Amino acid sequence: MDRAAFRQAIFPLTEREQELKRRMEQEGSALCEDTFLSKKGQHGAYRSTNALMVAQNQKNILWLQSRLGECLRLIIHTRFTRLPVHAAEFISVNYVYSGHLTLRLPDKEFVLHEGQFYLMNAEVTHSFEIAGEEDIILGLQLEREFLSRELLYDLAGNGPVASFLTRTLMSAKSGFSYIVADYNQDDKMKCLFEDLFCEFLDPSPCRDKLVENYIQTFFILLMRCPDSHIVSSSRTDMQAILKYIQTHCASCNLEQLAQEFHYNAKYLSALIKKRTGYTFGDLVTSARLEQTCHYLRHSDLSVQEIASLCGYTNLHFFYTKFRQQFGMTPTEYRAKDADIHTTGDLSLFEFVPAERSAI
Repeated sequence: MDRAAFRQAIFPLTEREQELKRRMEQEGSALCEDTFLSKKGQHGAYRSTNALMVAQNQKNILWLQSRLGECLRLIIHTRFTRLPVHAAEFISVNYVYSGHLTLRLPDKEFVLHEGQFYLMNAEVTHSFEIAGEEDIILGLQLEREFLSRELLYDLAGNGPVASFLTRTLMSAKSGFSYIVADYNQDDKMKCLFEDLFCEFLDPSPCRDKLVENYIQTFFILLMRCPDSHIVSSSRTDMQAILKYIQTHCASCNLEQLAQEFHYNAKYLSALIKKRTGYTFGDLVTSARLEQTCHYLRHSDLSVQEIASLCGYTNLHFFYTKFRQQFGMTPTEYRAKDADIHTTGDLSLFEFVPAERSAI
């Protein structure tokens, strides 16, 4: 299936949606849909589990749904429905392909429009509503087992933000809650979702590998999304802190960072160590060296000019740190093929399995 055929296929209402539309017009509100939710706990809180979602997929009751094994599920959400407050066992992504989606959290509400999406960590309490005929919401449900493959492993060494997000999603005990991102001005994400769903609806040879590549590309695009287009939440917004370190690594110091995020410097230092497993100095050094490698690969600047741009005033110290990290001089690194950057132990932010993570 190509993109044009996909666009034509998803807008017409299904028989179920036509019935839900009639009921909504009569009752004045979208149907509360809890067919695929189970109740758990003393207070009967709703919960969505992997096993229940797989069972519903087999019945094909609520939506068009496919899966890669039982670790990744794709959903075209049913319109004119609202999901009650619940928590899910899996990591979820809901992308607004058309129209809008209302997302409700315990402390705030978002109305997401076309090109926006949210990524929700497992076990986060929330609800959402899809009330209109033009509201096309494409969803992903990712089990940690799916992410624990080499899918995210290759991304872990691409700077503090990528590493933190990778380790956060892999850790069941993470403080990360959600990200709301805006790709309204960039059609890359929309094309990505179209290609991903087309592959499920009309599979081609090597589909599974291609789908894995699409999901990896999704996370790469998310990591590259400008700060101004992202709203995130966690017990402490460590991702924003790490992004600041990465962006300002040439001049960043602990006191400046603490002032920027309204922390005591000593407390922030201990918090960074606890949440990432690395000291503030380790993070700055790694970010500077990552930036150094970028300039070595993509510019004709001299090594001395690059060292200065990346915050090193002592050239001898820079050479020492670079050799410790990469086992070669900057000149040797530049002379080698760029692929060497992905073959060795080139980053302090290598992937750490969830059970060993300090997050």
